[in-house]
Amino acid sequence: MSKVEVICKNCGKKVLKWPSHAKRGKNTFCSYLCKKTWQKGKHIGGNTEVCPICKKIYYIKQSAMVRTGNPRKTCSKECRSILLSYKTGKKHPKYKNGKWNRSDGYIDATIPQKRGKAKRILEHRKIMQEMIGRELKSNEVVHHINRIKNDNRIENLQIMDNREHRRMHALENRKYLKRVRIKS
Repeated sequence: MSKVEVICKNCGKKVLKWPSHAKRGKNTFCSYLCKKTWQKGKHIGGNTEVCPICKKIYYIKQSAMVRTGNPRKTCSKECRSILLSYKTGKKHPKYKNGKWNRSDGYIDATIPQKRGKAKRILEHRKIMQEMIGRELKSNEVVHHINRIKNDNRIENLQIMDNREHRRMHALENRKYLKRVRIKS
């Protein structure tokens, strides 16, 4: 059985393929490169994005989107390194005058160390240490009286040991649950 002449879907070149392949529409490309360019042009199972650095349009494969859950944000490694350099230290979007807003609601602050380095510490612990004039012990906890994690005014902070702090929150939670049960 002889091969049949088929036209490449991407570039229009004439290609010889087996009749069974041509019949099913399989391998109707002159090369693997032609097939991939055609797939990118059709956006089969992927998305096109605009690079935030160079504004170039690039393609993300569906498999990469599923595999990582968080597909790449730039078109190349060079653009990625530039993007990451924007997000360090003072250039980071969560940085506010030596403080960082954390995702859990607390604020991180810096304490200068030797040789120009800085140590990050929770701001409410730093404030309490400055007020009492010593470092906090490992079993000491700084409690926010109004339960707002980023309200670090000294009148809103209270120092207690870890055991006392857990007991206090357990009592508050029990009282809340009783109120909810009564209303129901």
